[in-house]
Amino acid sequence: TQWLLASEEKECSAKDKKCLPGHLTLHLSRDTGKTWKVIANNVIHFEWPFSMRQMWYSIPITRIYALIAQPKKRPSFVKSDDFFGNITFIAEDCVDFKMRSTFLFVTQMKKENEASLLVSNINDNFNVFYKALLPVSNYQPRQFHILDTSEGAVFILVTATVGASYGDLYVSDSTGIRYSLALKHCLSQATHGADFMKIQGLDGIYSVSYTHLTLPTIPLVQISVVAVSLKKK
Repeated sequence: TQWLLASEEKECSAKDKKCLPGHLTLHLSRDTGKTWKVIANNVIHFEWPFSMRQMWYSIPITRIYALIAQPKKRPSFVKSDDFFGNITFIAEDCVDFKMRSTFLFVTQMKKENEASLLVSNINDNFNVFYKALLPVSNYQPRQFHILDTSEGAVFILVTATVGASYGDLYVSDSTGIRYSLALKHCLSQATHGADFMKIQGLDGIYSVSYTHLTLPTIPLVQISVVAVSLKKK
């Protein structure tokens, strides 16, 4: 393909009332960078997830997902199959989204300090979104960290506050929608979400660090091994 997509952080002029400062402008080239055209403004984050796997599932290679800033309210999560010639609004009041292998995750926050996770699967061509079903806990989720999807299940770390030093680890079924608690009080990291690692050579085996929060001194860090297998025998 000769298509190229580029982003630019553009300053807003006083005359441009639709421009929201601090966000991205997307440019498209159809001739390998010789000429460029602006296709979207006020973009916070975007993904152009072209891959052979998506072609197999008949997902258009021109599809782009984006988080678009809105005046006086939280951003909207949108998609376009024709480089923003037409836009489909998927969800309002969103703060983040991530693509991982065969899953697409959107963090939605309709209430202050109370987030929910929307999940879509490649089997639905990323067109249908479901709210993730987590067991009832003693706190409202505030942040979701997607840790791993490589075994056909989803590992997420859920924290009660943004930047929390620990959270609870959940694992999903094969749909990525229904979750069960795997381990409480896991260490959280800003860069990777958690001190969580897949053990190479052992399918479905992971290591994760967690804390004993009941200790009166510095929490003791231990290593726990979590196993998951969704493969049929």
